[in-house]
Amino acid sequence: PLADAALSITEARASADRSWQTYRVASQDESAHGLVSDLDRSLATANTATERLLGILASRDTAALARFAVNDLFPAVVGVTDGVRALSDRQLQAATRDAAASTQTYSRVRTLILLGAPLMALFCFLMGRGIARYLSSGVARILAVLHDMQHRQIPAVRNGAVAMAAGDLEADLRITATPIGIDS
Repeated sequence: PLADAALSITEARASADRSWQTYRVASQDESAHGLVSDLDRSLATANTATERLLGILASRDTAALARFAVNDLFPAVVGVTDGVRALSDRQLQAATRDAAASTQTYSRVRTLILLGAPLMALFCFLMGRGIARYLSSGVARILAVLHDMQHRQIPAVRNGAVAMAAGDLEADLRITATPIGIDS
């Protein structure tokens, strides 16, 4: 049983050391630097205590094990536990601030989209309407000139090829203009 306990302790310490090194490599939070340094010192104290515990387990000295458990184990573990708790609280506070900032940014963007989309649609509608009016006034003027050329205002071309072309063009423009609501 003591050999199994020593193996479990060794495996747990190796796993904790890997996790801590992974955290230190991945952590970008400079504001937690003091907490990380404090936890490094607590981990060093805990590792020293773990080495003593492994030595006691290897010697199979149950009286020394009992004394160690009562006097030395708790202070070593408490430092690490307190350090991890403080670091976790710091990360939770940072995550809460980041979440609040993200929510606020999302709300702003959503509000801009909700207000901007109808305004953009209104702008596009008014631009389209203006362009259609501009084009329809031009088509109406062209139709008037073609009509005048064909029927009455320009006698010299009334019966000639120009009048026939003007009549054909006027008919084509009327067919094209009618579906888009241009009155001639």
